[in-house]
Amino acid sequence: MSLYLHDTTGRKKSQDHLSIMAEKRRYQIRVAEMLEKCVLAETYRRVLECGFRVSVLEDDEGSTRFDTGFFCKHRMCPACAWRKSMGTAVVLTAISGAMIAEGYTPLMVTLTAPNCEADQLEDEILRYNHAWDKLIRRKRYRDAWGNNVRKLEVTYNQQSDTYHPHLHVMVFVRPGYFGGSSGNYISRAQLLSDWRKAYGNNNITQVDIRKAYGTNGKNIAELSKYVAKAEDYLISQKVFDTFLKALRGKRLFGYSGRCKDLRAAYKAGELREYIDRDTTRYAWRVMYQDISGSGDYQETDRQIYDAMLEDDEGIEIAAAWAYMED
Repeated sequence: MSLYLHDTTGRKKSQDHLSIMAEKRRYQIRVAEMLEKCVLAETYRRVLECGFRVSVLEDDEGSTRFDTGFFCKHRMCPACAWRKSMGTAVVLTAISGAMIAEGYTPLMVTLTAPNCEADQLEDEILRYNHAWDKLIRRKRYRDAWGNNVRKLEVTYNQQSDTYHPHLHVMVFVRPGYFGGSSGNYISRAQLLSDWRKAYGNNNITQVDIRKAYGTNGKNIAELSKYVAKAEDYLISQKVFDTFLKALRGKRLFGYSGRCKDLRAAYKAGELREYIDRDTTRYAWRVMYQDISGSGDYQETDRQIYDAMLEDDEGIEIAAAWAYMED
């Protein structure tokens, strides 16, 4: 059974997909080296071999979809983070489509605090989660922003050697929110004041609220992208260890209210009308292997496929959720 992953940029040529995988392979080999001293040998082996062999479905024009492969699902693995990001985008597209159809309007909210030192990062991540929970329990926010999807992201500033955790939240507001009839409209100034109190830091200067237009594109990409970028955490062993320790076991993604219900509905096979269908008739299943062990993929086998993806078997659901769970 092949796995269908929604691709908002359309189908790609084989070499495009393999170029991406090659880049991820080079990153994850470095990840495995940095993990070797702090994980079990089996975990190290799984990360090192992640994506070593992959297969894609290809039509007669050379456009492809990923089919199968071995993936380790380790949180620090760049290839698995990339695949998980694609799966998350499928789910968010479906949820957004359903919420908009029900009359809700999506907003994108960004919540920040000043950068922190390495030894503070783990506590700051916990502090963000606690502050968000505290904020959303307030009646104004619970009533207006109770339907939401949130993600915590961490970036690294090499110049200052500091870390920047921050929250991206997509909230869905009811009709009348902007007209003031509900009494629940939240301005940027109000949010800044309330976030400072919830976080316990009056030095916070940056929060952002803006309408999110449509059900895909920049907004969903922002929410579904990596929690941490390999370009950041692979700068040095010290930085890698800081990310690894701080992110381990943390709650970094969450669904609330109606969004949580729709997430469960999607997982059960519903909301399929809100995601793109792949109607391509594929001609080949092509196998590739990283021959050199450094991202140098070469074709090793080609088999006749001559079929469309079996949508009735829930292929896209399996693909998305296989890489959604932590």
